[in-house]
Amino acid sequence: MVKVEIISSDTGSPEHYAAVQLKKMFEKTPEFSNAEGLIKIFVSFKCYGQYAEDIDLVVFGQFDSPYLPNLNLWSRTDKKYEMREHQVFVDNFCFTIEVKNQIPENISIEGNQVFVKYGTRPHPASSQSTQQKFSLKNYLTLHNGWTPYIVSILWLCNVDSTELSNLDPNKFTNTHVLPAQFDIYRMLNLACANMNIRKVRDRCFLTSTKKENKGETAFQSVHEAHRIFSEIKENTSLVTRKRLEFITQGTLKAEGSQSEQKFAKAIGEKLVIIQGKAGTGKTIRMLQIAYDLAVKRKKRCLILTYNKALIEDLRYHFRLIGKPELDPSGEVGVVIRSVMSFTRSLGIGFGCLDKWSVTQYDEYLDILLRNIQHELPNEKNRYLRPPKSKENLLFDVILVDEAQDWLEHEKNILYELYGSKSVVIVDGIDQLVRRTEKCDWAQGIDYNDTIKNGLRVSLRQKTNLIRFIRCYATKFNLQWDIEAKEDLPGGRIIVLASTNAYTREFHNEILTSAIKADNQPNDILILVGPDLVHKLDDERWFKLAESWEKKFGNKIWDGTSRKREEGDLYAEIPVYPRNVHECNRVVQYDSARGLEGWAVVCSYLDEFVQYKFEGKSDTSDIPQEKQLALLEADDDTRKQFAYKWTMIPLTRAMDTLVITIKDLQSEYAQKLKEVVMQCSDFAEWRE
Repeated sequence: MVKVEIISSDTGSPEHYAAVQLKKMFEKTPEFSNAEGLIKIFVSFKCYGQYAEDIDLVVFGQFDSPYLPNLNLWSRTDKKYEMREHQVFVDNFCFTIEVKNQIPENISIEGNQVFVKYGTRPHPASSQSTQQKFSLKNYLTLHNGWTPYIVSILWLCNVDSTELSNLDPNKFTNTHVLPAQFDIYRMLNLACANMNIRKVRDRCFLTSTKKENKGETAFQSVHEAHRIFSEIKENTSLVTRKRLEFITQGTLKAEGSQSEQKFAKAIGEKLVIIQGKAGTGKTIRMLQIAYDLAVKRKKRCLILTYNKALIEDLRYHFRLIGKPELDPSGEVGVVIRSVMSFTRSLGIGFGCLDKWSVTQYDEYLDILLRNIQHELPNEKNRYLRPPKSKENLLFDVILVDEAQDWLEHEKNILYELYGSKSVVIVDGIDQLVRRTEKCDWAQGIDYNDTIKNGLRVSLRQKTNLIRFIRCYATKFNLQWDIEAKEDLPGGRIIVLASTNAYTREFHNEILTSAIKADNQPNDILILVGPDLVHKLDDERWFKLAESWEKKFGNKIWDGTSRKREEGDLYAEIPVYPRNVHECNRVVQYDSARGLEGWAVVCSYLDEFVQYKFEGKSDTSDIPQEKQLALLEADDDTRKQFAYKWTMIPLTRAMDTLVITIKDLQSEYAQKLKEVVMQCSDFAEWRE
């Protein structure tokens, strides 16, 4: 007898309920009582790192002795093809099933495409279903070297057969859509319509595998893929688990204060401003809001930042939560994009991409803004899908990271598309990298249409780190007024004032301390300057990656790496691998914003200060105006700019901050030594 199993971690979800219903349908099939085999239904299957990561159901069936139902196959008769009934031996099958619970009134069919409504917005459910098939295919190929043949199915759980016929009288969707109730023969008929039936002599076989790949191997590959993601979640560190717990608490808490409730309810009704210096939890607060909007209010959110290393880190957290980023055609969820990638897609939609130039970004934004202003007044719906673009702009709320440093045109483009009341900004106050003056998002907006949430307490750094930063800020004439969190005692600072001081023994000391605190190697964040990044044409990578792995015994996730494919204008960083917990993360100083680590190593920080003093930047979206202003400024102004920049890397650590120095005689090194001596109870200077 065929055994049917459900593999699910959330028994209360709609997807689990659908899996239970499907299991009952399999068990009611008469032929199964005379066959031997196993069917497994995976619920909310995660295709880690793929475009569509979340699949409602993955169904794999395998039979020891193939059973013999009568199924419909295409046959050629009288010089034409038609569906005719045949006896088919079923060896194995693999299905991806997208579950939709909309009622018939919220479903429409155009050609062979099914659209479902979320609110008033149509969503291409057929395309989503097809994309999931390819995500599973790519995922299994990546981890197994090959993949079974997969059939994608769209299951309309609230539409019966009669209603489906009324919606689709021409039966265009017969090859991929199932109604609420069906027998297993109908599902297998869909498989026959989508797969190449293998014929051996006069027999027909339904199989998802090639001759050289047995069904058992394919079955194991699905199991292995599922196990991989489970292990990823199990290997998350204490730091990551705490972040996930905070994110999933949500913003609408019944026990929250009246001011907190007022702030949470204003999201989507006013311009919301989250303001605070580095380390006060702005980024984690942004993620919490996005999660709350997507899960509890069923909204579609867009997070925009210009830090590409942070983008992958944010996506990783949402994957672990089990609410991964949705593709641009997804119905609800959180989409995370870089600002330049987003404006590039707008350029496609509004027909001005030919004006794109990374070195003339300001000019491109000006052209794009004028095109938007010209086209939008003629549109009935301002929340539009631009022509010639796959980019869906139907977002409910836009969350803007490091908003103080945005360019005026970038701000105005968002306001033109979405209005200020759909925007949540994260304001780092005075951390300016791309501008000479702070971007004012409240300018021209009625005071009653804004709400501000000021953050003053550090949620990241232990008390000693806060004390060190205060002394540092005083010595370097920087404004810093962050309060330490009372329940985070401890923390240490180590300055290695020798080029050979960072040894394997020292690295093991830091790593052992992190692991004792229930963390992982990926909770060690290495920050490096551009001198340690090799550049060749459109590629770049960490120069010491290979030697680092040999010397310190840890793998590297190279966040400095870029590889621009032909035709791409803006290269993204690599995706976190499934074994990222085993890796030390390496990123450039210019990409440090928003990131954190249990231990952070600031490599040759004095060289980075000199680099910033010279007005340089390794990011391509710094306006020429900003760079020229720095180059033309006096030495004191440039020094203060460089010193202020160091506050970003110095506030990334939670427990241990390591700084390496190359030139002990530099002015910066001498001042830093004085700070360390003032904090000698918990800070060390090692030569």
